[in-house]
Amino acid sequence: MSVARSLVAGVLVHLGAEGCPAVAAGRDAAGDRHLAGAGDLPGAVDDYTAALALDPDHAGASGERGFAHLRLGNFALALEDLERCRERFKDDPQLAVAVAWILATCPDATIRDGRRALAIAGETCDPITCDVSGPLNVLAAARAELGEFDEAETLLRRAVALSPFDEALRERSSRRLETVRRREPIREAETILSLSPRV
Repeated sequence: MSVARSLVAGVLVHLGAEGCPAVAAGRDAAGDRHLAGAGDLPGAVDDYTAALALDPDHAGASGERGFAHLRLGNFALALEDLERCRERFKDDPQLAVAVAWILATCPDATIRDGRRALAIAGETCDPITCDVSGPLNVLAAARAELGEFDEAETLLRRAVALSPFDEALRERSSRRLETVRRREPIREAETILSLSPRV
């Protein structure tokens, strides 16, 4: 095990990215327990940065640091790390969804890019056939960012209908539905969408 992987394994924080191969690449049996309980996200960012100084190609550390930055509201840094990680794990839907979510919902207009968000989200979820609420939320957010509120509303109505057993997701989807019905874009980039989209 490399020094960087060992360091990362000792400091990883569980950030709601289960099922993400990139994140799994940075974890081992000890991975989640050290900073998770303390909620020390700035400390985790520092440790991931130290790990990346030792092994700049460690995509798992880059992905975990990106999710930590996202939770901290450091959107530009989160996007940079998650996109770097996505280069290595091109088929990881969690990374694609996270990048698209930031691009669609970031409160910083210099980061938002609705067209790019829609293209990336479309790689993980076909808007016609997708039957998973999380990716539909991302597609809707991208449509709302582009001012396509009717399309966003249709997607969010489906997302609400598809989450009957997940009360929290249904509530968030319903809240977003009300936002787009008011013809407003969604602005909640710091929300981490934990999902495993199917198409």
